[in-house]
Amino acid sequence: MMHLLYDMLPVAEDEFRLLRLFPATNLEDPISIGLFTQGILDCSLSYDAISYHWGDPQNRHSIIANGLNLSVTDSLLTALRYLRDTATDKILWVDGICINQQNISERNHQVMNMGKIFSNASCVRIWLGEAEDGVQDAIKIVSNLEMCLNKDQEIVKAILTNKAASNGITGLLQRPYWKRMWVFQEIVLSKRAVVHCGIFQASWPCFRALDKVSGDQRLWAQIQVKEPWVLELRRALFGIAQFCMDRDDGERIDNVLHPTRSLKATDPRDKLYALLGVCKLPRDFNFAADYSQPLVQVYTNFAESLIRMDHDLSILLTAGIWDPRNGPEVGLPSWVPDFRGIQGVDIRYLAASYRSHFNATKGKSPYYSFKVDETSQQNHLQLEGIIFDSVNKFVVIDGGTGSRQKASRLVDPRLPGPYRVQVSQTFQSQSIFRTMIFDDPTLSPEQVPERIDRLALGFAYDLVQEHLQIEDISMDSKAQVDAFLSSFRTANVNEGMETLCQTFWRLLEEDQEELYWFREEFLIRIQQAPRDRTIVKQAILWLWFSDAGYQSFYDLGVHSIN
Repeated sequence: MMHLLYDMLPVAEDEFRLLRLFPATNLEDPISIGLFTQGILDCSLSYDAISYHWGDPQNRHSIIANGLNLSVTDSLLTALRYLRDTATDKILWVDGICINQQNISERNHQVMNMGKIFSNASCVRIWLGEAEDGVQDAIKIVSNLEMCLNKDQEIVKAILTNKAASNGITGLLQRPYWKRMWVFQEIVLSKRAVVHCGIFQASWPCFRALDKVSGDQRLWAQIQVKEPWVLELRRALFGIAQFCMDRDDGERIDNVLHPTRSLKATDPRDKLYALLGVCKLPRDFNFAADYSQPLVQVYTNFAESLIRMDHDLSILLTAGIWDPRNGPEVGLPSWVPDFRGIQGVDIRYLAASYRSHFNATKGKSPYYSFKVDETSQQNHLQLEGIIFDSVNKFVVIDGGTGSRQKASRLVDPRLPGPYRVQVSQTFQSQSIFRTMIFDDPTLSPEQVPERIDRLALGFAYDLVQEHLQIEDISMDSKAQVDAFLSSFRTANVNEGMETLCQTFWRLLEEDQEELYWFREEFLIRIQQAPRDRTIVKQAILWLWFSDAGYQSFYDLGVHSIN
């Protein structure tokens, strides 16, 4: 029946299908729709587009479309039931119905039209699923944020004074919908968007307001440490940050390619095809949606087109050996990124490539050429370069207590041995630190948040406990702790240790609980970002020792500390 329905309503490349959702007075009434075609450029009808998570493709139900049975997923069936009106028709666009998913040729040209379809929709309806406990309170508090969209402190206050509603927001933002690759295009291109969960709804700008304040650490610092549910909320908000990008920013492929790497797509080719409707690419960018091409060819063609367009090799920083966490081995060339996932990619190095002071070639474009190997038929990227040096030692710092011990040994001047790294008369920890944070001279002290001060003291507390094995630091252990901290001086570290010791002991005498919470905040930080673990320890230590005063930290690695 599906083929018959679409055969009755063929679409040209400049056309698309819409559906008329007929009303019902009861939620459980059968779904009935009328499917019809329209020109994309001359469509005068007002329609809404549904953005939803497909769910289990095997869990399907039948609806009535133009008098015929049409199979849809359980998720879409539920969305249609909740979004239909009780009295009037609704005109909608839904990919699972309006595109014949079995017709590759149609999918190719309709995917290329999706940018226009979502841009022209009167409203994008974001469907999260049916409501659960806590959703009503969550949607209510989010909706109320419309009254204070530009008042950051009031927004945070509203969240922090309602734990139940905030936990409900966390639950909403942890739903599978937010992991979808297509969501990026569907939300960023919308003129207007509304979030629906069961019978409850809130405008998308309210969620964007939450995203905005979530990035301001000054608004959350103390409460986040003492209340784990606040940390969970902020983590959930970080998960929707890419969907809050301005439309103009989304038009640049280098702005969106890597922030969307962690998103999922049922068809891994859609990790790139889903960007075509958002990003503005030049006419000679030789890449279009083609579901007849295998995955390796799609990813290889894209990477080659990007290098040719930018005359830049930064994309190589996200390529390399296959990581099984991104999916099964498919035989990608080593210079082609595996866009299926972000595992194995250290985005810090990619971020560094965009800094203007990293310019060893003085602006000269790299030499490159592409060649197909006659034997393997693989695309080879040929480059010219200079052998600068060789790696003598590689130390992995990942999660867990063992890694914290390993990292702290790197910064302990009293412990020569396999963990120490000597680099031409420069103290080993400083060498490691400067390498890991790219020794960025473009940042200014004004950009250093007060949180660095707290993290520094928390790090010192943790370092003392780690090396001296003192569970309960008190004034009785002052001499032992002072001797340990002062030992850094023997390694030609700058002055400033005096201030560190004074501040440490002042807090221990006057407010030991505050010092304890500083350590907890430090531990939470390194649990949040395991790949940045070494940066945080080294940055805190050397930011501290580089200045004489507790209040004046020079910002080298702050952008890696969120």
